[in-house]
Amino acid sequence: MEMLRMATDEFDFLLWKVEHLIKKQDTKMRLAIPPSETFKSLRFQYRVGTSTISQIVVETCAALYQVMKEDFLKTPSTEAEWRSIAQDFARKRQFPHCLGALDGKHIHVQPPTKSGSLYHKGRFSVLMMAAVDANYKLIYASVGTQEPDKVVKITMASLCIHNFLCEHRSEAYTPPAFADWEKADHNMVGGVWRNHGMGVFQPVEHRRARNATVTAKMQRNLLRDYFVSTAGSVSWQEQHI
Repeated sequence: MEMLRMATDEFDFLLWKVEHLIKKQDTKMRLAIPPSETFKSLRFQYRVGTSTISQIVVETCAALYQVMKEDFLKTPSTEAEWRSIAQDFARKRQFPHCLGALDGKHIHVQPPTKSGSLYHKGRFSVLMMAAVDANYKLIYASVGTQEPDKVVKITMASLCIHNFLCEHRSEAYTPPAFADWEKADHNMVGGVWRNHGMGVFQPVEHRRARNATVTAKMQRNLLRDYFVSTAGSVSWQEQHI
């Protein structure tokens, strides 16, 4: 599991979920590659070509997303589910009525053939927008509007696996001190994830801001007034401004 950052039992569970969708039949010409083989053994033991491995990756990711999306990447749809998210933000972040933290990232990709400058933003990339709850679990994600199918399948499967490993509190995936954490004096300590860099993810560039709507300004001012009021302030916030 050195390349997958998950425990053996977690890998075995995911394999069990998708094995019936990705298992191939043996033929007279050759034996099928078992679903349990990892990339390293595929390349060296079976001498499988890069294009074949690429096809296996895409098929496996599509199967993972198909069987996991309802349990591990489902946007809340009931009042109780949204209230639970809001309660977590209020309890952990002192931010009431928050239904998610939204952000966007560019995913660097190799462009499809004959795509011209369609995906070129300094480097070739597609845009992912996602929202997470107070526990870093994704509750919504959208990948690209010009959607290379391979990129979408790999990304959505990765998001499902992220939520699965977070829900199972996988120490192989998020070891102690991996994420940012807050000390008793409310100072933040940066997690060791920062040492790994952003990989293919890059921040969305900040463009010149347009004038906000009247409604947006009203909401901003309501939050501003709340967080400095007796009802919304916390005893230690002035030390961190």
